[in-house]
Amino acid sequence: MQINSCGRRIKTFLTSPAEEELLIFDDKRLQIRPKSSNWVKRVKVEITNIQKYLAFLRKQQNALWFDLAPDRRKEFKYKVWKGQFKIPSRPDIYFDMRVILTNEYPHAMPRAFIEDSITKYTSKHLYLNSRWDRTMDKAETKSFVMICHDHSKEFELWTPNLSIAHFLLRQILYWWNAKINILVDRFDELN
Repeated sequence: MQINSCGRRIKTFLTSPAEEELLIFDDKRLQIRPKSSNWVKRVKVEITNIQKYLAFLRKQQNALWFDLAPDRRKEFKYKVWKGQFKIPSRPDIYFDMRVILTNEYPHAMPRAFIEDSITKYTSKHLYLNSRWDRTMDKAETKSFVMICHDHSKEFELWTPNLSIAHFLLRQILYWWNAKINILVDRFDELN
């Protein structure tokens, strides 16, 4: 246990060796928000961190479990990121995802959404009422439900000096790994 800056006891979080490869934004001037004129610089570093994480996985001979890149349409200002969750051992099973950054990012953690077809296989740890769909993006052909981040309540996992790659490592990877066996079993059962 550690004591955070508010004097509250928190469980500590073991960082992944992959995090050692990633850039962090310790200088507060680099904790750029989407409304900043320097936001594009921050986006470039975000992309670099994702590439560094993917390079780390390749170097460790780990299968790639996701792909992710910013939506470059002007109306989203690099706050919408599109990609896929993949089950490396089962290339026939994958789900589209969206990572959404609010105007408060990086002071607010990103939000992750997965295509709602996953509810055929599991609905546990999904926020079914929180959606990303055509009401937010007219070009969307699918509806997405928010991934649950309940384990983050027990751990202090997010600080403004982190990036989307850290979010993938500290939040999404744990959630995805917990779902893979269930998804494979249900997918095989239903198909």
